[in-house]
Amino acid sequence: MSKVPAPEQSLTFTNPLLEGMHPDPSICRQGDTFYLVNSTFEYLPGLPVYASTNLVHWDLIGHAITRPEQLDLSSARASGGLFAPTIREHNGLFYIACTAVGVDGPSGSFYITAASAAGPWSNPVWLPDAAGIDPTIFFDGDDIWWAGCRQVAEPEYEGQTEIWLQRLDPVEGRLTGPEHILWTGAVKGAIWAEGPHLYKHGEYFYLLAAEGGTGDNHAVSVARANHVTGPYLGNPRNPVLTHRNFGGTAAVQCVGHADLVQATDGSWWAVALATRPRHSLTLLGRETFLAPVAWENDWPVFNPGLGCLPESGKVPAFVTAETVAAAEQPLITSPNPVRRVLGRDEPWITARGFPAQHMGEAGSENRIALLSTGARVDRTEPAAALGVRLSHHTAAFAATVERLLRSPAAGGPMQTLVGISLSQSPESQIRAELSVEKAARIDIVEVAGGVSRIVESRNLDDETFDRLVAGEPAGIELRMAVLDGATVRVETGTDGAVVLSADLPARVLSTEAAGGFVGAVASVYSMGTAGTGAVFAEMVYEH
Repeated sequence: MSKVPAPEQSLTFTNPLLEGMHPDPSICRQGDTFYLVNSTFEYLPGLPVYASTNLVHWDLIGHAITRPEQLDLSSARASGGLFAPTIREHNGLFYIACTAVGVDGPSGSFYITAASAAGPWSNPVWLPDAAGIDPTIFFDGDDIWWAGCRQVAEPEYEGQTEIWLQRLDPVEGRLTGPEHILWTGAVKGAIWAEGPHLYKHGEYFYLLAAEGGTGDNHAVSVARANHVTGPYLGNPRNPVLTHRNFGGTAAVQCVGHADLVQATDGSWWAVALATRPRHSLTLLGRETFLAPVAWENDWPVFNPGLGCLPESGKVPAFVTAETVAAAEQPLITSPNPVRRVLGRDEPWITARGFPAQHMGEAGSENRIALLSTGARVDRTEPAAALGVRLSHHTAAFAATVERLLRSPAAGGPMQTLVGISLSQSPESQIRAELSVEKAARIDIVEVAGGVSRIVESRNLDDETFDRLVAGEPAGIELRMAVLDGATVRVETGTDGAVVLSADLPARVLSTEAAGGFVGAVASVYSMGTAGTGAVFAEMVYEH
């Protein structure tokens, strides 16, 4: 058998590494394996952990927040919850530092630990004295340092923040010793110096930070010092990575929030967030990108020769034929359509609750029973919904309402509301919805700025109504297709025949319209009277 040749350096990988809502990436390495974590805001399970041996292929190996006793996000506002995390490994133990924002229960900065990055992760150790957001953890010999970002008490301008540093006592689980102010940003007047990370390289300590806000003016800046506590001197070429000067037509925008890692061959790499707007609309949220890093004159240089995030790049030199074969994936993303059948083993995400709290048995792996809690998906409530990230500008999400369910505990007048949705927030969504009360009706609903309107509506015949009420198979087909990030085509039907359809502008699903920090999510849901619901089958995501 002939030996598979090692990949040549002319072979390229494609950015983003992680498509769809994967913001605020942080990365570390243990041995030959890299580990990466992203923020998830109000979605659970929280803080997905990915693993890779080549920086190109990534496998989801678990989540850091998987249990209700770890964190209660039931009250989280839209784009509240779990903000930017940092992942690090030290002496065989993994650490994640993070912040819970905008929740009624325990909140603020915390850290969790695990012997394996796949978990299980510990309950949070809360640090009430750690003000602000975006914490990082840094190990220097026997010292453990904690840094974060907070607003300046007496700012020179609106939005001015500072990066601060203090020792962490892991035995007592608290901050200790004097506090040090490290940095307020590279550019005077630039808002939100945030997302700090600390490194030791050569003779210097380095502070990497985002600034400009996580929008059009986003950027990465770096400073260095002879001591971890400072004083820090900014790189005279700051910002060292940004696309804000590329203009609004650039394919990749909002670049920032980077983290660095060194590979076993000595090479350095950066992960960073960025967006890929289409028609000036950002539906997919902030995604994770990769870039090589070189060191020149004791400063990091991102993607040398270009200075920006590449849409594609050379495969890392340490990638071998064995690691390519082990990944069981091509290095270059296939342009062919991909059809993903969704079932119980799908890594579903749910806003303000865990998917397992809502998911019931339905007789097979590709069927899911979903019962309403009485909460609604168009409110900041823990509604019964199972979602997947919208990860492509042209994609389709479909499900069939096979039959309706009624819990034995449900009594009195009932309304069943089940369907599929594309949602950027409770106030910005499109739904295809089956409503059953005194009659059976299919609605196409748009929610914009918190205002709902029924775009199209049609009553179903009495025979279908009777089958639905009796819990018999009905086969209500629901489908949404995003077309080039500009239009959402909604189709509903039975037995393959279209009952109702509409084409809607996709703008309502964009960050530009909805605001916030997440990306669009495609979901099946049940939000009628508590105890009512449906069995969903033939759930598919295609791109």
